Amino acid sequence: MRLSVQEDIGLSPDAAFRYVIDLEFLGRHLLRRGVDIVRCDTLSVEGGGVAWKAEVPFSGSRRAAEGRITRWTPPEAVILQVVSGSLVAEIAAEFSALSDSSTRLRITLDMSAQRFRDRMLVNSLKMTKTLLSGRFSELVFQYVRDAERRAAQDQATSATSSSASMRSDSMRAVTAPDRAK
Repeated sequence: MRLSVQEDIGLSPDAAFRYVIDLEFLGRHLLRRGVDIVRCDTLSVEGGGVAWKAEVPFSGSRRAAEGRITRWTPPEAVILQVVSGSLVAEIAAEFSALSDSSTRLRITLDMSAQRFRDRMLVNSLKMTKTLLSGRFSELVFQYVRDAERRAAQDQATSATSSSASMRSDSMRAVTAPDRAK
């Protein structure tokens, strides 16, 4: 089963990648949605090979899952593979520059299963694909708007601190000759 959505982001491709694929923020976002998630790799930086173990709430029970980033090519794409039993999901996020300050994000979720029980789950999800597609689109839309808000806040914070720094530097320049007299 495949779900796909695309959203336009009012950020440059580099900024869009940085704010959308912010693994720390994404982890907090998943925790708020009831997912117990723990990073289980020993890498000190974000990138290919980063791995997690999680317990995901699903249909009134919890499913154990393991995720790993299989492709990390900033600012173009990230692919995450998640395995739960014989259920395999691959989530691909691709970033395309529309202009210097605008990026198109395309997220694709592919699910497949090997065992009968998990195939039945995927088939039942296919029957509700329209509903799931709408929820998936809304979830991605909200997440992208959050990323844009965080980018705007960071930009406002850095602009405020740099203008304060510039003011203090100009004050020093004005008052320095007075002290010399």
